[in-house]
Amino acid sequence: MPNIKVVVVAEKNSIAKALFEHVTWGAQNKQTSDSEYMFVKNYKCQLNNTTLFNKYVENNDYTNINVDLTITAVAGHVTSFDIQGSKTNYKWTQSPEDHLKLLTVAPIENKFSANDSDKAIGEKIARNIHKLCRDADHLVICTDCDREGEYIGWEVFMSANFGNNFKNKLDCSALSSPIGGLIKFNRGNTWRMKFSHLEKTHMIAAVRNPEKLNENIIDAVRCRSEIDLRSGTSFTRLLTNYYRTLPNISEMDNLNKGSFVVSYGACQFPTLGFVVDRHDRIQNFSPEMYWSIFVQLNIFSTKLKWDRLRLFDRFAVAQIYESLYNKEPDVVRVEALLNKTVLKFKPYPLTTVDLQKDCSRYFKITAKRSLSAAEYLYQQGFVSYPRTETNKFASNFDFKNILNQLQENGVFTSISAQKLLPGQSNFSIPREGNRDDGAHPPIHPIISMSQEKFNTLTKDQKQVYEYIVRRFLACCSKDAVGEQTSLTVRWGVTESDPISLKNGELFHVSFLKVMNRNWLEYMPFCHWGATASKVQQEIDSNKDLLANLNVGDFLKIKETGMSEGKTVAPKPLTETELIILMDKNGIGTDATIADHIEKIKTRKYVTKDSKDCLIPTNLGSSLVHGFQDIGLDDSITKPFFRGDFESYLVDICEGKAQREIITQQVTQRYIKYYRKTNEHINKLGSAYSKTRS
Repeated sequence: MPNIKVVVVAEKNSIAKALFEHVTWGAQNKQTSDSEYMFVKNYKCQLNNTTLFNKYVENNDYTNINVDLTITAVAGHVTSFDIQGSKTNYKWTQSPEDHLKLLTVAPIENKFSANDSDKAIGEKIARNIHKLCRDADHLVICTDCDREGEYIGWEVFMSANFGNNFKNKLDCSALSSPIGGLIKFNRGNTWRMKFSHLEKTHMIAAVRNPEKLNENIIDAVRCRSEIDLRSGTSFTRLLTNYYRTLPNISEMDNLNKGSFVVSYGACQFPTLGFVVDRHDRIQNFSPEMYWSIFVQLNIFSTKLKWDRLRLFDRFAVAQIYESLYNKEPDVVRVEALLNKTVLKFKPYPLTTVDLQKDCSRYFKITAKRSLSAAEYLYQQGFVSYPRTETNKFASNFDFKNILNQLQENGVFTSISAQKLLPGQSNFSIPREGNRDDGAHPPIHPIISMSQEKFNTLTKDQKQVYEYIVRRFLACCSKDAVGEQTSLTVRWGVTESDPISLKNGELFHVSFLKVMNRNWLEYMPFCHWGATASKVQQEIDSNKDLLANLNVGDFLKIKETGMSEGKTVAPKPLTETELIILMDKNGIGTDATIADHIEKIKTRKYVTKDSKDCLIPTNLGSSLVHGFQDIGLDDSITKPFFRGDFESYLVDICEGKAQREIITQQVTQRYIKYYRKTNEHINKLGSAYSKTRS
C-alpha cells in the first residue's frame, strides 16, 4: 500500500479549516500548529486506507492508500506588482516625459504582499508553504475558482518550489520543467481543486476529482495587472502634478493641496463617466410643455390615455379636441376588448451583479457591503461562492436537499406557507439564463441557519442571507399569474354614423388583477403594479357589462378634457443603475465592480446626496469634461477602450491571443493617449475653472 505526502493550500484560513474538518472526519490524530503569520494555521493528519487521493497516484492499482495530509492557507495574494525603483528612479517631481517611461521602459518587480500591521505577510506565507512542501509528493491548490484565484494558485505553486526566491520569476515555465534541484513540483504533481461552496460532500468530491492550473488565465491576470499598473502610475502622476498647480483647488473641493492625489484607473474613469454623463443631462435639461387629451367613461374612474400620448403643440391639440367634442361629446365606440392571462416571470438564478444591484435597490446596501456580507456567509458555509456570472443551475442540481432543510429547520422555516419541493404542485425548475462562467453555480443557500447564529450576524449579513434564501425559493416557485383586461375605444364616431371607422382618436386603458402571486410571496419587496383596489372594485361591479361587450358597441362618456404637463429631467444616478451600466459595458468584473464604485467615492470624484444618489464633485466633473475637450473621452472616460481590453483578456484565457502581443498593443494605445493628454493638459484646468464657476 503506497504512502504519499499531500499539501493542500487554500485561499483563506477559514476554508482550510473547513476542508480539514470534512476530509479528516472521524480521524483521531489531528494536529494544528501556527505558521509564521498569526492568521494562518497548519492542519495535519494521517489518513490511512483512504481512497480520497487515488487519482493523484499514477497507475494506481491499489484500492486504498495512506496519506500524510497537511492543509494550510494564504491570505489573498502572496505578491503584488510594482514599478522597480518607483520612489528613487521615477520620482513624482520628475517631468511628464520621465513619467511616460512608467508606461514604456520602467521595469516591473514582483513584491511580497504587506499591510499596515505586518510588512512581511507575503514572505512569511511563502516560507510556510515552502517548508511544508519540502518533502511533499503532491501539491493541491485550493484557491477560489476565478481568475484571481488561478493567479494566487500560481503564487502558491511558485512558493512551494522556490520559497522566498520566486518573486522575480514571472512566467509559468516551472510547470513544464522536470523535477530536480529547486523544482519539486511541476504539472505532473500539482493539482487544482475546484469547488463552489463548503458543504462536506461537495468539497470531498472536489478533492477526489482534481484538475490542473490554467496557464492562459494566469497570463491574462498578469497582462491586466501590468497594464493597469503602468497606466495607473503614469497617468496618476501626470494628472496629480498638474491639478496641484491649479489655484483655489484646495479651498473649492476641501482637498489638501500639495498632498491630494488625482488617481487614474482604467475602470474608475469610465465608472465616473457614467455619473458625470447623467449629471450633465440633468444640468442641461430644459423642460418643455406638452398637452394631451383624456376620456373618462362612466363605468370606472380611471382615465383612458390618448394613443398619441402627448403633443408639444397646444394649438394642434386644442383643434383635435374641439373637433372630437363637436362631433360626438357623449359616447365612444369599442375598438378592442381583450381579456387574457399574463405571467410575471420569476427571476433568474442569482449572480454576483444581481446580488449587488438588488441589495442596493431594495435594502440600500452598497455593492461593497453586500459582497463583503456574502463573502462572510460563504466562509461560514451558509451560501455558495458569491463571485459568479452563472445564472442557470446544472441539470443534476439537488434542489430537494436544500429546500428540505430550509423549510424544516433554521431561522426561515416559516417563510413558506406551503412546502416547496420537487414533485409538489407549487415547485418549478428554475429558469435558465444564458450565462455560465464554467466555474461556479448561481449563488444559493447551502445549509439552513439557526436563530442563534442568525442573531449574531450584522444587519447587512442578515439582509443578504435572507435575500439569498428568498431569491432561491422564488427561483424554485412558479411564475406569478395575473388577469389583464385591455380596452381600446375610438372617440369621434357617432352612433348614427358608425361606418366612418377611421374618424376620431383612439384611447386605451389596461387593468391587471393578480390571481396567484407564486414567487412574489417569497420576495415581498418586488411588486407587479396591480390595479388599485378601488378601480378593481369598479371593474368587478361592471363585470357583466364588460363580459357582454363587443367591438362596435358604444359606451357613455362621463368626462373629457385637455391636460397639460412638462417634461422632467432624469434623476441622478443610483448605485443600482451604475452597477447595471458597468455590467452591460464590461467595466470591471462581478468581483471588482464594487471596488471601482468605492474608489471614485474615496477619491472624492463623486459624493452621495440625501437620497443616496451619486453626484459628481467639481474635480470629478472636470476630469470627464477635460478629457472630452482633449478628445479622449471615448478612450478614457467612456467604456469602449476598457471593454475592448476585457475582450482581449478573454481571448488570452481561451488561448486565442498571446499575453505579450496584447500587452504591447494596449501599451501603444496608452502611450498615444498619454502624449495627447500632456500636450493639451491645460484643457483639464479650463474644465475645472468652468465647473466650479
